[in-house]
Amino acid sequence: MRRKLAGTQECYQVKNSILFYSSLGQYLSRTPAASDPVLTKATLYFCLKRGSLGTFQMIADAYSASGAYSRIYIDTNNKICIDTNNVQNKISNAPFRDIASHYHIVIAFDTTLATATDRAKVWVNGKLLTWATDTAIAQNATIYFNTNAPAYIGRSAAAAQYYLDAYLSEFLLATGQALDQSHFGRKCPFTGEWEPIKPRVSDYGTNGFFMEFKNAAALGTDTSGKGNNWTTNGGIVAANQFTDTPTNNYPVWNILRSDRYSGTLPTFYQGNLNAMSYSTNSDHVMGYSTFKIPASGNWYAEVYFASKGNWPAGYSNQWHIGVVDSTLSPTLANPTSACELYNQGDTIGIAINANTRTVQYYKNGVYLSGQDKTYLAGIDAYLYCHGTGNGAGSRFLLNCGQRPFTYAPPTGFKALCTSNLPTPSIKRPDKFFKALLYTGSGAAKSVADVAGASVMQPDLVWIKSRTAATDHALYDSVRGATKDLASNLTAAETTQAQGLTSFDANGFSLGTLAKLNTLNASYVAWCWKKGITPGFDVVEYTGNGVNRTIPHGLGQAPALMIIKNRNNAGGVNWAVWHKALSATEYLLLNSTNAKATLAAMWNSTAPTSSEFSLGTDANVNAVYDHVACLFAEVPGFSKFGSYVGNGSTDGPFVHCGFKPAYILIKSTASARSWYIHDSKTEPNNPESYWQRADGTDAETALAGILDITSNGFKIRHNTAPWNQSGETHIFMAFAEIPTKYALAR
Repeated sequence: MRRKLAGTQECYQVKNSILFYSSLGQYLSRTPAASDPVLTKATLYFCLKRGSLGTFQMIADAYSASGAYSRIYIDTNNKICIDTNNVQNKISNAPFRDIASHYHIVIAFDTTLATATDRAKVWVNGKLLTWATDTAIAQNATIYFNTNAPAYIGRSAAAAQYYLDAYLSEFLLATGQALDQSHFGRKCPFTGEWEPIKPRVSDYGTNGFFMEFKNAAALGTDTSGKGNNWTTNGGIVAANQFTDTPTNNYPVWNILRSDRYSGTLPTFYQGNLNAMSYSTNSDHVMGYSTFKIPASGNWYAEVYFASKGNWPAGYSNQWHIGVVDSTLSPTLANPTSACELYNQGDTIGIAINANTRTVQYYKNGVYLSGQDKTYLAGIDAYLYCHGTGNGAGSRFLLNCGQRPFTYAPPTGFKALCTSNLPTPSIKRPDKFFKALLYTGSGAAKSVADVAGASVMQPDLVWIKSRTAATDHALYDSVRGATKDLASNLTAAETTQAQGLTSFDANGFSLGTLAKLNTLNASYVAWCWKKGITPGFDVVEYTGNGVNRTIPHGLGQAPALMIIKNRNNAGGVNWAVWHKALSATEYLLLNSTNAKATLAAMWNSTAPTSSEFSLGTDANVNAVYDHVACLFAEVPGFSKFGSYVGNGSTDGPFVHCGFKPAYILIKSTASARSWYIHDSKTEPNNPESYWQRADGTDAETALAGILDITSNGFKIRHNTAPWNQSGETHIFMAFAEIPTKYALAR
């Protein structure tokens, strides 16, 4: 089977996966009859979507009678590890904590190589892993997957432990050869994301196999033609087969959200389809889907209420299933959009008309007349479950179509999955935003997107030295090349003949200005393309000191405005309005100040789809030239919002609808800086490097600030600038890949 991207050629489709229930001790096993003639080379390939995090989970293990082994697993720090011959050889630098999509993993062993670090290579989503621990695998060491040693997928071979909680699809072993990632995947030319291809394996070897998990009655079937079938264990049945795969991803309960009404967080298991509260009777299970409800279309999902926990017989209306908007406070136990008319053993069908924001409910296939609900317009909404206090043991099983629905959806309603999601208006975000890294030469030079896959002539280029304490530099095509502003200064615009000298078809050119082009210094340039499609406009105007409006070309209301007086030599601030602020509030980009209130800034008027308002304040409307950078929200490409810190290393999760390439964060409540993160500077989780928009610092690291995920970002540090408890933090984010196409990060 193949899938088709809108307006593109057809692409390979992975149809099925197997879900291992670790709580039931499920795994696959096989003992080969003979060993491969070549014991030093092997390739494993599989796609994995994680369930629970923070536990030791075995992916594959082969264990010889002498006690030697080869194994691949995920440790308690969520890092990929490789052990051979009783030695822990490799532990990845990056943790893998994204549960919203799939990882594409290729592992190539060749222990004959002279260079020890090359004897095992791992590619995740097409990128070669780097290692925190990299102990040499002995030259010519045996790879026990090639031998007749007992082999296991989903648990330890040596003992009945370390069970896997994950979806696996396309599990393949080729013995006697080491194949790189190009045999199993490619960068999609239409989305820029890595994607599976039909495996290019000419010879699987003696013990090789390819499990596609498409035979529900025998999920261990080898489809390579070798007949090397695997035995299912722990009660694996047809119900373990799913259609949740890297080419058609489905929502699950989002374990990265730390919301709760009271008590401790709920437990999520069975591939994060089962949400349960069981610790104490004061706990409240609250589950939110990893997908938000699209802005249009008809969608259907089911939630099976498996258990009402400790509530006595006859109690009802204590549990809520349905759709909830993102304005819901964790202290609100009963959202008005949810259904309550059900009890233990019932399956609730949720039919969502996103065009009218109406939800209809079905109980065991029967429409619940008079129970139609609505949810707020223009606000992100999610599938939701909630079990109230005194309900320890309440369990909610989510099904968005990754397995057969219990009841037929209403006519015209679709399963919520990436194949059915609307095609985003921007499939290639790097045509409108990208971060470029370059090294200074001290001589005139061009900075281009050397990959060339998605060229862009930028209209705004924001440059900062990564290695030196220098001012920022902002140039835009409306003011013209050489016109320099610094986000950390109140200073007027300067003309730098040796600054950014031109905006080019695939980047920009530089002169010899030291803060942009010092020999051997490292730089990052954040680049935006303006237009209605990406929701970005640059507007010049001359202030007049009188309340007024200024037209813009976004076609919708801006979500963020950044304004700078260009030529007041006395120095004025960078004024910022964000949609999370009121029409009388503002922030200063060059300052750590908390938000302030001033009616004269925006004339107490929020921007509209055609214009923005100015008061009489000198920062925005003195009798000088000004420049305004305006950003509107574009689904799948940009997101502007806020979150409230909780002061925990299990910080807030922010849903963006895409895998972010750039994130800027600012606390509005206290004197804290503006922090910038980008996925080019730090290509692996966690994001630990940052720049301050209001400071001159060189690039700075603080370990483990946040994770970028396939659908947003997760705060993982309790430090005040990002996660002060009770403080509201605003953010803006731009996409690397829309969630519709994104693999896990």
